Amino acid sequence: MNTKLVLLIVSLPPNPSSLRVRVWRRLRAIGAVALKRTVYLLPDTPDHYEHFQWLAQEIQRAGGEATLLRVEQIENMSYRGTTRSSTSSISSRRRSAPKSSD
Repeated sequence: MNTKLVLLIVSLPPNPSSLRVRVWRRLRAIGAVALKRTVYLLPDTPDHYEHFQWLAQEIQRAGGEATLLRVEQIENMSYRGTTRSSTSSISSRRRSAPKSSD
């Protein structure tokens, strides 16, 4: 079982505020879990790593700072708890998403 995680640490400039919204929406869309206000994590898969790489580059281009890390363990946090948080976060967003009208 792959128990590694990928972490994205971000520091965004105060302006433009649209960058904060864009980053937040992207993190939410990929199912990232906030470990702290500026630290997000996902299980380490090629897709997740690529999403975080892309987002880090976007943040840096906009004048912010982004650091991408691969870790094996975070003290006091289990891999199962992390994946459950990520999965339940995605599930709750799907349930609350507005239904498209055909």
